[in-house]
Amino acid sequence: MLEYFSVKNYKNFENEISIDFSQVGGYKFNEDCLSNNILSKVLIYGKNATGKSNLGLALFDITKNLFSRPLNDDQNFTSFLNNNSDNAIATFCYIFLHNNNEIKYIYTKNKYQIIQTESLSINNDLVWKIDLSTDLTLSTPVEDIANKLGIINNDFNILIDNYRDQVSSDKQDLDGENRSFLAWLITNTSKSDDSILTYLRTFIRHMVLINHEAPKYIINRWFQRTLDHKKTAKELEESTGRTYSRIHVVGGGSNAGYLNELTAKATGKEVHAGPGEATAIGNITAQMLKAGEFKSIEEARTTIHESFGIKIYK
Repeated sequence: MLEYFSVKNYKNFENEISIDFSQVGGYKFNEDCLSNNILSKVLIYGKNATGKSNLGLALFDITKNLFSRPLNDDQNFTSFLNNNSDNAIATFCYIFLHNNNEIKYIYTKNKYQIIQTESLSINNDLVWKIDLSTDLTLSTPVEDIANKLGIINNDFNILIDNYRDQVSSDKQDLDGENRSFLAWLITNTSKSDDSILTYLRTFIRHMVLINHEAPKYIINRWFQRTLDHKKTAKELEESTGRTYSRIHVVGGGSNAGYLNELTAKATGKEVHAGPGEATAIGNITAQMLKAGEFKSIEEARTTIHESFGIKIYK
């Protein structure tokens, strides 16, 4: 279970913002929302352009560290750090609860792809800490690390040397994109059935909702929504007497890549997704039009389309 999450200096979050899923108080209204006395289902609400989508992106940033096809990949490439801060890194902290053990995973990045530091602690005991601008630091003997993480039949010293070689190669070949040490351990070690590494891999993989293991009712609901879009598009064309070749999706819905892909297939129309922060962009565009920064609404729309990486689904 995810017990705690915090992020700092990411997108619009200059100061640290956190969610403590263990703070359940005397909650009794719907106990289906609790699992092992931890909130397993929550609803985040607020005004437009206050950062709800960005908080979701921050929470799922960990998927980039472990998997080659993370959630909401395109949305994180732009404006990763907070523009108001002089701090050159964003900090992410996840605390998982597994078999009565608290697993704390902290990392920092200066760009979406590039990890600067990374650490793992179990019950507040540091297992390892890494600074990719310098070198890998091990807080305990390698044998203890292997035991704590449930690693078997591996020479840990050789693994560390191989990891250093891989990071050096990545810096040369991938323009600085760094490989997570956690991902390296998960991929390159033999593990016991109750290994913490196996647990983390499984949990984080399930954070990416739409995969081959997703519950059927979720997949079916997404398909149903695409049929709703097809019906709505047809009704709109019939009522206006016009034919439309594309559907524009803005706001948080533009982040749902799989749904947008299904919508394009169901309707037979191009889906232009983005920008995600449509409310804030629309607000400032209206002000710029009033101030004469744009000569026409067409010029403003063209500028927006060229500035925010609109993704097209066919």
